[in-house]
Amino acid sequence: TPDGAWTGTLELNRDIFTRQTAKTLAASLQTFAKITAEKTNKPIKRIEPDDSVIAALSALAACDASSTPALPAQSGIAHRMTVEAVRAAMAGVLGIDIDVEANFFAAGGNSLAAVSLAAHLARELDAEVSVQAVFACPTPVALAAHIDGAGPTAPAAPEISVLRDGGCAPARAVICLPPATGQSRWAQPIAALLPDDVRILSARLPGLLEEEAPARSIEKLAARWLELLEEARFPKDVTILGWSHGGHVGMELASLLVAAGYRLRALVVLDSAAPHRLSGTPPESDAALLRQLLAEVRPGVEADRAAEDVEEWVKAFRDLPITDAPGPLDADGLKRLAQVVRAAIEAGNAYAPSSGEHRITLIRAANGRDPAVPGALWWDELTSRAVTVDWVDGTHTTMVTGAGAHSIANILTRLLDEDRD
Repeated sequence: TPDGAWTGTLELNRDIFTRQTAKTLAASLQTFAKITAEKTNKPIKRIEPDDSVIAALSALAACDASSTPALPAQSGIAHRMTVEAVRAAMAGVLGIDIDVEANFFAAGGNSLAAVSLAAHLARELDAEVSVQAVFACPTPVALAAHIDGAGPTAPAAPEISVLRDGGCAPARAVICLPPATGQSRWAQPIAALLPDDVRILSARLPGLLEEEAPARSIEKLAARWLELLEEARFPKDVTILGWSHGGHVGMELASLLVAAGYRLRALVVLDSAAPHRLSGTPPESDAALLRQLLAEVRPGVEADRAAEDVEEWVKAFRDLPITDAPGPLDADGLKRLAQVVRAAIEAGNAYAPSSGEHRITLIRAANGRDPAVPGALWWDELTSRAVTVDWVDGTHTTMVTGAGAHSIANILTRLLDEDRD
């Protein structure tokens, strides 16, 4: 006012505050105003609160907001602000208004939108907000609870191992993505043949360990792997090498990497048709699925005999290059393997990739070549650029070893060395 007095009105919004909360907030503001008026020679941000202010704020934090059923139990004022910040951010990314119980993905969000949302909230709230958390907690209420430390824990991340460090500060990197069986060490023979200054990481599908759940969404899996790469300070010049199912995950990861500011040198796919052209239902039983898998990768093994004895199954699968799950391979390990493969097939069936401008190189196994199948296996329908097709010795299973590994490494080295200063 003209005479220097302060005046203000506190309106009660029953959708946000209980009456007791409003009373406590009013008392706290009165105390803060009194202290501020007594120290007019200091900016407000320089005023250190005395015991009366601390007591008022403590009372405010402890006030009961249980009369607002739409929000979780920790619904203090700070948490309500988090809920509203998350809701507003989701609405901004989606371009529509949503309420606090709306599901981000059901309202039109996708993996790219989740990356944008996580980045926005991390800046806005100065908090750790991961893409993984957005998928695990897709509503404003749930995500705010996670941010404030009371929400569900996001699922454990899959293992990503370093096959080659690439020196102190490598400028180039290769990320190797696994087939449906989930193993990570398949790329070791190829990695050993690549230039020493290239960082090489290899991913493993979750679900091979007892405490893990299989990945049932390519979009979620790619978003999780992007987070791990970001945390590992992955070089910004990236080539993706995906074997079979790994090529499908690689298509999604490629889009996320580009959106995050990485230079995608190429998506290199090993012997797989484009995901939008694949469909199939896995056998209902784990035994039938394992028998089908075994027939594909080791035709000489008597699968029917193996089905009669768990030990025969373990022996048949133990030495295959497609099964390098951590820990001993036993009956439980075989069951987890079947679940990982089944989840990968179902995730692939549900995946609808977006077309783009990615550079795609398809490397196919020469053995069993079918002239009736298009050379590019329909990958040219997913990019505006021409798809390069190369052939290497071996079958779908053996192409990553021996002469096939040398040929794949030569192709990758050629891609990595392009446009070097």
